[in-house]
Amino acid sequence: MDLNRRTVVGVSAIAVACAMLVPACEKKSAPDSEAALSTDRKDALVPDCGNKTITGAGVGNLRIGITVDSVKSRCTVARDTTHPGLEGTMERRLLVAFDHDLLDAEIVNGRVWRLDIDSPPFRTSDSLGAGSSLADLLKLPRVRGLVGEGVIALVSPAHCGISFILSGGLPQGRLAKLDSAEMSRFPASTRVSRVLVYGCSDGTASSTPRNN
Repeated sequence: MDLNRRTVVGVSAIAVACAMLVPACEKKSAPDSEAALSTDRKDALVPDCGNKTITGAGVGNLRIGITVDSVKSRCTVARDTTHPGLEGTMERRLLVAFDHDLLDAEIVNGRVWRLDIDSPPFRTSDSLGAGSSLADLLKLPRVRGLVGEGVIALVSPAHCGISFILSGGLPQGRLAKLDSAEMSRFPASTRVSRVLVYGCSDGTASSTPRNN
């Protein structure tokens, strides 16, 4: 599948969105998961990858589309692993160190393809990230929800290249039109469980096909 089509979660159908969400639609259990590292191990890593501000182009010095060699020259990589993915293909992931934290980067064709963020200290410039309330997300302009793989991904043109994955799975009832009015009826406890960064369609994302 053309990677450009897989990086337009915020502007096209949820089938494309959740093609990118897999395996992020399920909680990571891969051997390179942050949970596999002890607190002492995380604290011992040199946090030289910049700030924790999430943008559609990346986080700190970890940018969508840069090569693995560039990542390793800019940042401390705690782990570089390849393992079978949910679709039967091999997936390569880097676990990258930030200040007292780690971030998961998926690699395709030797470049950063997507960032998977479930740690609350990573935030957008308007303070959105894992743990943010749905009420805060609904303040974004032209916000809408996209459905697939048992989750809802919330997107807005204010954050091109970013999807906010909501907690709680799929609510009961019709989900044909997930605009701000419809989503305002979701439980007040609904929050962001993770954030995916995949690059904006204006050229900040890699355009090479995914061939693992």
